[in-house]
Amino acid sequence: SIFVQPKYVQRDYDRDLDSAGFRQDSSGIEILSGVRWDASGVTFIELGVGYLRHEFDEARFSTIQGPTASAKMIWNFTDLWTLTLDVSRTVTETADLDFSGVLNTQFKSRLDFEFLYNTVFSLKFDYADEDYDGSPRADERTLAGFRVKHLFNEFLFAEFDIAHERLNSSQDTDDFKVTRGFVKI
Repeated sequence: SIFVQPKYVQRDYDRDLDSAGFRQDSSGIEILSGVRWDASGVTFIELGVGYLRHEFDEARFSTIQGPTASAKMIWNFTDLWTLTLDVSRTVTETADLDFSGVLNTQFKSRLDFEFLYNTVFSLKFDYADEDYDGSPRADERTLAGFRVKHLFNEFLFAEFDIAHERLNSSQDTDDFKVTRGFVKI
């Protein structure tokens, strides 16, 4: 099937000015069109191309605009195994006062294995290229993780999630590595 997906984003902050005296409110549009295809009953593919534009109320912040694209594939290669691949391009805001926003190009992958009827093991790997608008700064973010999720019923689950994240920045002082673990009920 063919789709057209318009998206409008309006961000209004409670305070007119932040602590540095800047207006952080912003608005933007993204228009994506493409195709969704059930390739085989076990493989689903979505491809889209479009345009994005994000404007900031602060005159000193420049508009972020340009082509955008997305691609997603879900492959259930057996009844117990699922591979999900997802690529997208979005605009996100930053708390750094030197930049209007960040243009993110992301690749996400996840491999799920249904160990028992209601217990799923997952491995994930994410990569993001983050370009800070109006700056030569560029970051590469990687994340690798493992998750176990057990569904007790349709309303209750328990989950253990551990992930290692690394940021390599063109600004050496911003590099970091962190390992996080979560238990959810």
